[in-house]
Amino acid sequence: MSVSSNGNYSVALKKDGTLWAFKTTKSKKSLLFITMPKQIGIGHNWVSASSGRTHALAVKKDGTLWAWGRDIRDGVKHKISSMLPIKITQSSDWVVAHTHGDSYTLALKKDGTLWGWGTIRMGKEMNLLTPKQITKIHDWERISIGRYNIVACKADGTLWAWGENTKYINQNIFPTNLTSNIAPRKITLLPMLIQEMESSGMIISLRDPTQGGIIKENGSLWIWRRIDSKEILIEEPTKSSDWKSVCVKGNRVLAIKKEGTLWFWTIENKK
Repeated sequence: MSVSSNGNYSVALKKDGTLWAFKTTKSKKSLLFITMPKQIGIGHNWVSASSGRTHALAVKKDGTLWAWGRDIRDGVKHKISSMLPIKITQSSDWVVAHTHGDSYTLALKKDGTLWGWGTIRMGKEMNLLTPKQITKIHDWERISIGRYNIVACKADGTLWAWGENTKYINQNIFPTNLTSNIAPRKITLLPMLIQEMESSGMIISLRDPTQGGIIKENGSLWIWRRIDSKEILIEEPTKSSDWKSVCVKGNRVLAIKKEGTLWFWTIENKK
């Protein structure tokens, strides 16, 4: 069970392997409306899914990668659009994939290698029409991406990041010397709560590196976000200890409990 959101369009996986999507819209009076979830395709063999700015990605049990939406980079030199999931790339050993709109896609293979294609700006710009291995490291386990940055967790639980983080210097999210790194660097200057998560199931929402969600080993859910240039707020929005998955985008939080129920709420601005 997992959930991913770009803020307006969300995708979720059920226990039975089915893939679902729903939209959230905001009225002129700032009221949020959520559409009824709609099943994507008819299969029961999805294992991971991610929602980007212009399209969504999902991986099946057989390791194939699928996409739907617009401005999809198919990994074979084309940019296409489709309302229904279509297979992209020639590989069949993917674990999970993320996309940042029409710019680039980053995906993790079963052997722990990280691959990317599209226009990737991580300290230097790379225009890749077909998938290319990003770094020579072979033990990546989880990944999350932003417009110009990547955060990834290794099998040993350590957290690494690279890319252009100039905007977030001295805000206690990334080390000051991480600016425009073109190679992964271990993160050591995270808030203490996040440092404690290195050996457990850390979940990071990096579409904006100044915010994210974590589920601790005891099932509690924590949110962190930047308040201003000097202050980071870390809070436990609920007292439940049965959370399974979380996704944070802007002021919206989507989370799944271990029992399989899906929850949604907004974060109030605090200064």
